[in-house]
Amino acid sequence: MRRSNLKYDKLSDVLLFLLPGFSGFCLFILFPIFASIALSFTNYTGGKTLNLFTYELTAQSFERLPQSAIPEETLQKLAPMEGKKYPDEDKFVRQVQRQIGKEQAAAYGTILVKEAKRFFGFHNYLTAFRSANFWRAVRVTVVFVIFTIGFQIGLGLIFAVILNSQIIGRSFFRSVIFLPVVLSAVAISLAFMLIFHPQKGPLNQFLISLGLSPLPWLTGANTALPTVIFIVIWQTFGYYMVLLLSGLQTINPSLYEAAEIDGASGVQKFLHVTIPMLSPVLFLCIILAVIRAFQVFDQIFVLTGGQDGGGPAGATTTLVFDVYLNAFSHWKMGYASAEATILLAVILIITIIQYTRQRKWVTYDVV
Repeated sequence: MRRSNLKYDKLSDVLLFLLPGFSGFCLFILFPIFASIALSFTNYTGGKTLNLFTYELTAQSFERLPQSAIPEETLQKLAPMEGKKYPDEDKFVRQVQRQIGKEQAAAYGTILVKEAKRFFGFHNYLTAFRSANFWRAVRVTVVFVIFTIGFQIGLGLIFAVILNSQIIGRSFFRSVIFLPVVLSAVAISLAFMLIFHPQKGPLNQFLISLGLSPLPWLTGANTALPTVIFIVIWQTFGYYMVLLLSGLQTINPSLYEAAEIDGASGVQKFLHVTIPMLSPVLFLCIILAVIRAFQVFDQIFVLTGGQDGGGPAGATTTLVFDVYLNAFSHWKMGYASAEATILLAVILIITIIQYTRQRKWVTYDVV
């Protein structure tokens, strides 16, 4: 009996220690995810009112309304409302009163409200898929993700291999390359804003001293996104270098010795020993890089103008930044939640595909 109580006490202790972390996970991650998904099916614009319905008199409505004993003269007065959407019943009723007067609105209001009421449903998702701004943000995000991941992993691997060899000062160089990772993204972005300033920036001053024309690094439609990509890569590739460096140090040296005995060159050892044995860490780096690239926000917010950023002309507006603009600049919370839900689905699908395909190239053999 005492033994059973001891087991129960140990389980309760484990649950007690898990409770703070699990509570934080539910409160700050799980609940916002489900709340965002729920909001995506509404036309929520902030405040205390949360509407699941919208009100609109369509052409079909005006074809059906004569059957409800509403006079033709009244319907003609309501004609300017055709095709216009109203976010809640009160605004719709007030507009009806303006069009036909309070007396007739009181007489026919219930019929009109019933006819105009529409469940909001997937309207936000349909609006997003039909929006040119949404697809522009998707295109910018895809370009950003492809280039940042390629250079982050590529540079991280190159420097990891170099700094894993016996070179003088390798500990110093490891620290210097990793240092930007622990610095604030806002502070780094502000520093690069000064460096890339179109008139007074030291980089453009250097170009002018060489007799070259200054470049609009962060203000040109063709240069803004590459500049932001460069800054993000510069700050973050050291993180992946450290991960890959730790993976390199776990590779058994006897594998390289065996490859040398077989006459393998340096390139062959890298391709047939280093990459296969490093594949689990590479897989982890790719997963992390993809998720972080899709979620980029800080650098774009600071470098391109804060709340009015994402420019010029949307050249740096990624999907996450578009979510921010719609939610907190245009106050279209429901639409922004739909975009966020789409982004969540995209990241989840990509992660699942990566996980299922990793069996073909990732090896977990330990030698």
